[in-house]
Amino acid sequence: STLGPFKVQDGLLVANGGGANAISKDEFDNFELEADWKIGPAGNGGIYYREAATDKVAAGNEYQMLDDAAYSEKQPPIMQTGSIYGLIAPTSNASKPIGEWNKTRIVCNGTSVEHWLNDQEVVSYDTASESWKNLLNISGFAGKTSVGIRLKGHILLQGHTGEMAFRNIRIRPVTSE
Repeated sequence: STLGPFKVQDGLLVANGGGANAISKDEFDNFELEADWKIGPAGNGGIYYREAATDKVAAGNEYQMLDDAAYSEKQPPIMQTGSIYGLIAPTSNASKPIGEWNKTRIVCNGTSVEHWLNDQEVVSYDTASESWKNLLNISGFAGKTSVGIRLKGHILLQGHTGEMAFRNIRIRPVTSE
């Protein structure tokens, strides 16, 4: 794994901006990922999953993490915490204020994906569905056929702007049904 802008500090993975990603060495297909995270003022980061590349984001599947209060006037719901960035808004605002720990869970099983935030399911989608294909066509991802298609790839932790800290990062295989 490469740590990108992250460093290990007091048992945490911490980044202060930089826009780069900490990247898993291994690729994952059907999995459940859990992580605790907190964000600083004006912080912006995320977790990309099932990514093809090890040096940049290609597939675009991002679980967004944001200081929603700081960006509320600038970012629409499809770009707020818990969303699949730019595509599906979270069903509720379950994030805790800056400086407090949040718990994220991402479940990928075949073409089905769930985003959880603080024990609430906030996004659910199926990349094999017609509604997913229609969503891509009307989004900023129109014409980018790789979004949502990959069923295996790397995990990337993003520290885009401001401070991001992660702890208790766990990933386990999920048996496809």
